Amino acid sequence: MKHEQDIKVDVKRILNNQEVTFEKKKILISSIHLFIKHGYESTTIADVAKRARVKQDVLLKYFDNKHDLLLEIITPIIDHCFPLYEEVFIEKLVDKKGNKLRSLVHFLVNDRIRFLKQNFEIMNILFSQIIVDEEIKELLISHLENSYSNNTTIFEVFQKTEELASDVDYSSFLRIIIGQLLAYFTQTFILKKTNISQKQVEIQIDRSLRNFSNN
Repeated sequence: MKHEQDIKVDVKRILNNQEVTFEKKKILISSIHLFIKHGYESTTIADVAKRARVKQDVLLKYFDNKHDLLLEIITPIIDHCFPLYEEVFIEKLVDKKGNKLRSLVHFLVNDRIRFLKQNFEIMNILFSQIIVDEEIKELLISHLENSYSNNTTIFEVFQKTEELASDVDYSSFLRIIIGQLLAYFTQTFILKKTNISQKQVEIQIDRSLRNFSNN
């Protein structure tokens, strides 16, 4: 199977596999449908209840408010989407051991942008809220830091170039990459602006990794 075919994630299927009641699954899947179609801000609790064919008080038995519902959706997206894809990505990256930093950055950015594009609808829910919700942003970053704390293969490949700034650790490495990819996705796909290119993202990540400072 080609690598490009491995990065499409079926989030509805993931949610269907969660160990929750049938009612709650209906609510979660209905909310995804509405958030994709109308956006998070334009969707109400009443809309979700109607789509799920449950009473509003039943929905509120599971979720205190719309934000809690959003977190319930985003958590499995973060838990499943990134690790599912990470194993495939690591295999490809390890093959590039010995490459220069600029080449590795190009591979990483190109690969991750393709992942974002192929999973645009669900990533749009996640990233559009990261812009305005610091809790969700920290949830994503903390999850990536904690989940991969014992599997830092990606970072190790980059370290072997000996071109990283001496104070770049795994956490700062992730934050630099996530920050730049988030900016690109937001500008290009959410705000529909074309003033930032993939090459500019690569240059900025490369520069930040070489010149990072905690001070």
